[in-house]
Formats: sequence, structure tokens, C-alpha cells
Amino acid sequence: MWDRIASILRENHCFLITSHIRPDGDAVGSCLALRRILVEMGKTVRWVMNHVPPQEFSFLYQPEELEIFDQSMDLEGIDCICALDVSDWRRTGDLAEPLQALTVDKICLDHHPCGGFLVEAEIRDEHASATAVLVHRLLQHLNHPLSFPVAEAIYTGVMTDTMYFHLANTNAEAHEVASACLEAGVSAPRIYEYIYGTSSVARLKLAAKVLSTLLLAGDGRVAYVYATREMYDTAGAVRGDDEDFVEYPRSLAGVEIAIFLRETDVGTVRVSWRARNDMDVSLSARHFGGGGHVRAAGAELNMPLDAALKEVIADAVARVTHADSSSAARSGIDRP
Repeated sequence: MWDRIASILRENHCFLITSHIRPDGDAVGSCLALRRILVEMGKTVRWVMNHVPPQEFSFLYQPEELEIFDQSMDLEGIDCICALDVSDWRRTGDLAEPLQALTVDKICLDHHPCGGFLVEAEIRDEHASATAVLVHRLLQHLNHPLSFPVAEAIYTGVMTDTMYFHLANTNAEAHEVASACLEAGVSAPRIYEYIYGTSSVARLKLAAKVLSTLLLAGDGRVAYVYATREMYDTAGAVRGDDEDFVEYPRSLAGVEIAIFLRETDVGTVRVSWRARNDMDVSLSARHFGGGGHVRAAGAELNMPLDAALKEVIADAVARVTHADSSSAARSGIDRP
């Protein structure tokens, strides 16, 4: 399949690259890396997203490198679509319908479980730490040199999806790819400072309000925080200022499932799950119509925050309780 994808990239001339709604560092990094590889190959490339990436990633690209989709956008002339870090057309937002309607070559590189994405050529590796790792593999199959602009984008994708190489998805390949990027001239302290080392006053004010909501359930094995729309308004915060807030409850000793819920501008509730030990929070995410990885997943619920809190926390408590029962059954121990 790598040979097939490499052939598609060599044979076509005008590309559109996209990823999932509300892009994170891996979506931005993998898309930007592939865009720059194809430009270096002499191709015409458009990087089109449904949402503007969070501000902390703006250092990576020039404004002219990115287009934000609108319904009047002209997609004539595109002969290949590259979808990265996305497991289902629906996850591309408003782009889904027009992109599916185009009768052109389509490829996908992703490290999420499959959610029904159907393209001519697809590489899906759930063991890859980030989609940016797959872009690095593609670079090798193309026999294309790793330039500094490409390396900086790849490093950003790998670094953010492993939370600076400390999450359970960090593996030897992640470090090997990071090492190759550093050898290409990437400054790890510079990227860290932009993404994790700098915070706005609004983000800190929002964090203080969110931390005040911290609660435990399931005998301390489930921890959660939440953010109301009013909290964002009072703090002067915007989307993206809450990045990785789920790590606050996850940091508590004894917690196996951590959850962050936040109200959106359109009245839905976005939920982020993180897991420790043998818990699989992708099951919870799929139960609520979302998806993700075993240790990190998300969903968007069409219900009020109070109802979402009740249902999501009840689900989490049930899962840790079921895990306890399953463990006891395997070991032959009776537990209350």
C-alpha cells in the first residue's frame, strides 16, 4: 500500500490536504508536513481545514499556507485528496460532503481505529504514536529528504500527540522520528515554549475556574472537571485555551478515568476522556457517538451540561466497577 500511495502522489499534480475538525497538533503537523513535501516535489497543494487551528500552532505556518473552508470555495482542478489523522469523513466537518462528491484519487493516513473511512489507498496503524509518524514513513518510501520545514511540522505532531513523550502511546519509533527531526535542525525547546511553555492570562483564569469544579466519583477512581460557557466569557477565554485541561484530574493519584466536559457556543457538550491502567475510554467515547484511542478519546453530546455530567460520570463509574468485577472473576476472588 505504501507503494500505491507513493505512486498516487507522484502521478497527480493538484492536491487538497485536510484533517479533522478542531485540529490538534498532530492534525496541523501532519497536514503541514505533507503539504511541504508535495510542494518540494513540485506539486500544487491546498491545505484546507474546517476550523482555524489553536493559536499556539500559528508559529508553524504562514497564513497563505492554510485555507478555511466555506461553501463557496472552488474545488475545481483537484486531482487528489489527502485526509490525515481522521477516521471518518464526518470528522472533516463541512468538508465531508463536497470532498466525498469529488471523483478523484483519495488517500488516508491515520492512527485511529477505523470509523468507516473509505478511500482508494489507506494506511491505518493504531500502534503509531501519531499520524505525523506515518508521514515520516511516507517520506522514506518516497526517498525524499527530510528538510527542516518538514521536520519541524512532523516533530510538532509527534510531540503533541504523545504529550511531550510521556503518554502510553510513546514508543521507540516516536523517539526515532523525533531524533531524525532534531538532526534536521529542529529546536525542541523552541517548539515546547510555543506550545506548552507559554500561556495567556485568559487560559490561566479559565484553568482556575475549571479546577474549582474538580470532583471525584467511583471511590476516587473517576475524577472530572467541567467548564460552562459563562466561565469562558468571564475569563475572556476562547476555544483552544482549554487544551489538555483533562490532564488536571488525570494527575490525581488513584484516578483511572479522568474527564473534562465543556459547553460549546452551539449548546453541545464536548467531552475528553483520559485513562490509566487497563481502562479503555474509547468504549465510553463510542457509546456517546465519539471515538479515539484506548487511553485518550472524545465525543460531542447534544444535551445540556447537567445531563451530560450525569450520564458521562455514571458511565465512567460503571466501567471502573465492571473492570473490578472482571478482574475479580479472572482471579477467583469475591469482592463486594
